[in-house]
Amino acid sequence: MNPTQVVIIISISAITICLIVLTIWVVSLLSNLKNTIIKTNLILDNAKLITDDISAPISQVKDFFVGVREGITLIQSFFNKNDK
Repeated sequence: MNPTQVVIIISISAITICLIVLTIWVVSLLSNLKNTIIKTNLILDNAKLITDDISAPISQVKDFFVGVREGITLIQSFFNKNDK
């Protein structure tokens, strides 16, 4: 075999090995990225559940104070009618 052929065969073999290693690395990276996205999605779902659980009592407290304000307004309207 000619020395040029040997160099070409070695070069092509080295490039092929590098491409195989790079492909394996990219597949591994994409697999890790998929797992990270799945975990992030679970975290966001839990955050939504937590905020829903927190917002329900806050909404009830708000409704309570709206009722108190309307009651005070009603009582004030009775006293204002008597003053006229």
